[in-house]
Amino acid sequence: MKIVSKDSFLSTYSKYQQQLVKEYESALILKEKGYKKEQIYNKVKITNKSRLWHWFIQKKTPYPLKSIEFLKNRKLFPLTSNFYGFRTLLKIFAWCFGDGTIGKNDYYICLTGQKEDLEKLAEEIKSVLGFKTRIKVLNFKGREGAYHLEIQGKGNRILGRLLFAMGAPVGDKVVQEFYLPDWLMKSQKWIKVEFLDVLFANEIKIPMLQKNKIASVSGLDFRMQKSLPLMDNHLKFLNQIKGALSKLGIETGEAKPCKGDYTRQDDVISKSAGFRILTNQLNFLKFSSIFKFECCNYKKEILENVKRKIMAKVTKDIKMIDVYRETIKMKEINKSYIKTARLKNLPEGRVKSWFEGSKPRFYDDKEDIEKCLKILM
Repeated sequence: MKIVSKDSFLSTYSKYQQQLVKEYESALILKEKGYKKEQIYNKVKITNKSRLWHWFIQKKTPYPLKSIEFLKNRKLFPLTSNFYGFRTLLKIFAWCFGDGTIGKNDYYICLTGQKEDLEKLAEEIKSVLGFKTRIKVLNFKGREGAYHLEIQGKGNRILGRLLFAMGAPVGDKVVQEFYLPDWLMKSQKWIKVEFLDVLFANEIKIPMLQKNKIASVSGLDFRMQKSLPLMDNHLKFLNQIKGALSKLGIETGEAKPCKGDYTRQDDVISKSAGFRILTNQLNFLKFSSIFKFECCNYKKEILENVKRKIMAKVTKDIKMIDVYRETIKMKEINKSYIKTARLKNLPEGRVKSWFEGSKPRFYDDKEDIEKCLKILM
């Protein structure tokens, strides 16, 4: 699948730069046909005659074409999903929808997160894409303990333009409209899963409980801030994500704004909006079997611990269902509840209630429990 073409990449530059590229390429064609400089100048109608000197004598091509050449040398252009480093690039792309930023004017990429998660990503970026990175601590209020990852050198801004051409938001995400790009919505399942895994690792809120006491999570909430005038657009974005989850068999709640507004220092009034991923046992296991939260280690540990607790409970419930079924068979062959209780080593009161028609409280959910066990196995 072709994701970024030459035209879409050039569209990230100003109209002036795009015009330079057109003039250069037209002049180059005429030069190869044997036209002289004066003829090229008059035929192409170049706005500045000295450009021919820069292009053909000093070999200085327009900056957008230099950027394309830079990307080609790293096999990043033209960009397709078959590129061997696409999975790593997709992580950076998804991060820019969550805890990452692409500068509005300079396309400078900056990713925020926990130090150990960024170190892991930095190593992958270097080994797969060949870009050097640096990580530095954030000291401003509200982000204490978080870190920034930056790609070093001119490759940062060129890569930022490539991500923008892919459909990543540029600048302050709270005050701009953006959606999941068409190529992503039409892509293979693994691409959607990789994208959402990073986005969820960035943005899903998980209760910070002591790991050894977690039996379940009260909710997996996906929320993002958006300025009030853009709330309807933001809900469309959220529903795109809900639609992708639905196709994966994962149930979610309604996408809606949360209570309360927040006024920033620049007087922009924003509100948090999102949806809940339902956390009944079966839905949680479906979610956690698909999304691993590889980009956020502490959230990954919490979810894995919850998964282990659910596995223990499901195994216990399945065993109890089997005991119940075997016990009812004893009734069918006219065994008394007292003899059955002694034979099965069960409390007499429990066997008596089963003989009288009651069932284990989770028996009606046995199909879901069996589905849970199948996922866990």
